[in-house]
Amino acid sequence: MIKEVQVEQVERIVNQIYSDNYFNNLHIYAYPDGLSATSISDISGMPRATVMRKLDYLKNNGLLAQNEKKQYNVKNNYKDLYKKLIGENKIMLTDFLYKGINLIKDN
Repeated sequence: MIKEVQVEQVERIVNQIYSDNYFNNLHIYAYPDGLSATSISDISGMPRATVMRKLDYLKNNGLLAQNEKKQYNVKNNYKDLYKKLIGENKIMLTDFLYKGINLIKDN
């Protein structure tokens, strides 16, 4: 039988997932020069043509920069936005897991 899970327990797990090292492990920080479309395709498993379309969209909307080596990187002024969005994701993930685990427990 599954015991009721407290929200604090779920928050602790989510915070471990999004540890301080999380941002350092993101490719936008691990590869300061950027990544090529081929590298992004290899890492993500998406077809290169799909990656190119998505990169073009993000570049045309001012979210990505492309250097002379055709490497893509997040524009510096958007890195804080990504951190904020990840913080919001932590809250939503905690809520989802808390409700989901306790729903399973009740059944």
